[in-house]
Amino acid sequence: MRPQGRDQHASLYFSYPTFCAPTTRPATDDATYPVVIVGAGPIGLSAALTLARQGIKSVLLDDKATFNDGSR
Repeated sequence: MRPQGRDQHASLYFSYPTFCAPTTRPATDDATYPVVIVGAGPIGLSAALTLARQGIKSVLLDDKATFNDGSR
């Protein structure tokens, strides 16, 4: 049972750091991306990292304001 007032997505055991995503697109960012990744979960982040290691530009989109809330 989750303690009262505790966020339903917060871990009961660990305090994970959160990383806020930019809310606006930089004015100078007019680049195009050959790959668009939808979802910043473990698979989306792994895909973005793999593409970056291969030198392929990509953009990562997610509906939440933070990336990777911690392991599940």
